[in-house]
Amino acid sequence: MSVIIPKLKLIYISVPKCACTSLKETMYFLQFKKKWKNYKNELGEDVYVHDVYGSPLFSEMVERFPIFGIKKFTKICVIRDPIKRLISAYTNRVLHHNELAEWRLKDYGLDCKLANPNFFQFIENYELYFEKVRSIKHHTRPMHDFIGEDPSFYDRIYNLNNIDDFSEFIEKKYNIKYQIPRRQTGGGEYSINIDIIKQESRQIYDKLKAITAKDYEIFSDFLEKS
Repeated sequence: MSVIIPKLKLIYISVPKCACTSLKETMYFLQFKKKWKNYKNELGEDVYVHDVYGSPLFSEMVERFPIFGIKKFTKICVIRDPIKRLISAYTNRVLHHNELAEWRLKDYGLDCKLANPNFFQFIENYELYFEKVRSIKHHTRPMHDFIGEDPSFYDRIYNLNNIDDFSEFIEKKYNIKYQIPRRQTGGGEYSINIDIIKQESRQIYDKLKAITAKDYEIFSDFLEKS
């Protein structure tokens, strides 16, 4: 489970690259009444909010649901346009964090010719990166892997356009004021236009649609509007 707050009867199930750092910090505040701050543990290792609240697969969480009697809980998640999410994962993990740099590919046993791909190359070789690079797999695997395939499971599904509505919800329901922070924006300075992708390479665009097809099918009614 991403975050369970029994006192508030609130469950947040996270999806990587769907404002999950921001929402986990928000849930930490709701649970402990203080803002999250990264810190170092006794071994001198950095501890981040994701170390406290993970993002397990939905299939891994199902068996834990009965323990908490979740029918009494308000269950929420946040999603985003699947292709834009994939683009965001690329700009953040590949361009900003350099997770496909040449020196890293050696550790993964990948050909150095695959290092530092542009977006077209990234999608062209997507299956290989997905299989070999753990971070790429985690941040790009389908949303339904994390939140399941039944939207009716949730009481509220937010997207990136209406995420501030969650702040209004917690103020009304719990009388707690908190402005959701904006985190993990690294890579946001890079612009990749979907229409240009469609014009320059129909093959890459069609592959993007194929990769994200099931998420569109399941969550189309809840996605942000362009």
